[in-house]
Amino acid sequence: MNLNIKKYTAFLLIILILLWFINIAVFKLIDKSHIVTQNILLNIYIFLAVLNVIHIVGLKFLFKKHTKQTGFIFMAMSFVKMGISVLFIVVYIINNITDTIPVTMNFMTVYFVLLIYEVIFILKNMIKIR
Repeated sequence: MNLNIKKYTAFLLIILILLWFINIAVFKLIDKSHIVTQNILLNIYIFLAVLNVIHIVGLKFLFKKHTKQTGFIFMAMSFVKMGISVLFIVVYIINNITDTIPVTMNFMTVYFVLLIYEVIFILKNMIKIR
């Protein structure tokens, strides 16, 4: 599979920047008392961006070695990525009890948008090969 890491990373950054501004605007409108600080948002975005790039690089490496098992590889690596993400958010919730709901909502929003983008990106590349 020929995954273009540079193209993926460029679009990933564009999506993250758009989500950054949308998240800040939405949470200012919804709940002004619990606005998630930009430092927390930045930590979430950096963590998820790095995790997604590592995931795609790992998929590219494994898809070259095991071309017939691409579906299983994607599901297994997605499961590992989800586990690491859950550990990240649980550790944050345990350490900071005050803003758990807005932080969790921000985290899950970004996680699912990036998951959808990742699936679309990989499906486009799989269709090109076949």
